[in-house]
Amino acid sequence: MHKSNKTPRKGKLLPYRYSIVYHPVRQELGLTIFEYCLLETLVRYSNQNEYSKGVKFLAEYLFVTRKRTYDALKKFAGRGWITGDAETRTLSLSSEVFEMVNEAGKANGENLKYTQIFHSLRNTLDVDFKSYCLLDAVFHLSKAKGISEASPTHFEKWFDLPERDFYRKRNELDPYLIRTGVFWLKLKPKIKAEFAEYETLLQKECSKTAE
Repeated sequence: MHKSNKTPRKGKLLPYRYSIVYHPVRQELGLTIFEYCLLETLVRYSNQNEYSKGVKFLAEYLFVTRKRTYDALKKFAGRGWITGDAETRTLSLSSEVFEMVNEAGKANGENLKYTQIFHSLRNTLDVDFKSYCLLDAVFHLSKAKGISEASPTHFEKWFDLPERDFYRKRNELDPYLIRTGVFWLKLKPKIKAEFAEYETLLQKECSKTAE
């Protein structure tokens, strides 16, 4: 369903490979979900606005092709967000965009205002970025009642997913979902367990870091 750059060894979990997509900020910047993930990764792995890990790291981190990464970086450069040569390992981020993305995590919001994407899980499930967001939303919204009752308008608002595309995505994601009504959805037990496992692993990693 999506074109991956690199597949992890079977059974290998990489909970640290994640991005937190704050959809209001993403929409304000006019970015796709993938582009925001790329920008967020640049910001996270920068030292005082300077990124020096190279394009290969970005592509492998997000499980996308280098061409797709280069194309997005060219877009950022065209907007004046980054300077430097992508062929070299160092890129400089504009302070305005750096602060905007870096500060986004300090704001509180509703469940659907942000998505935490575990990239190795997305790659294992073989779904694109928008499909992952839909699955993640169903996972979190169904925690309280055991089922997600969100209408397509919610997904259109935060994920740029028009109603007609919602139904198409829902059909594509049938291997992962259980339908109990027109809008009522929940993840199949195995998929739900995988989302929960990654969430738990990250919490453990964060606890170790805090100690």
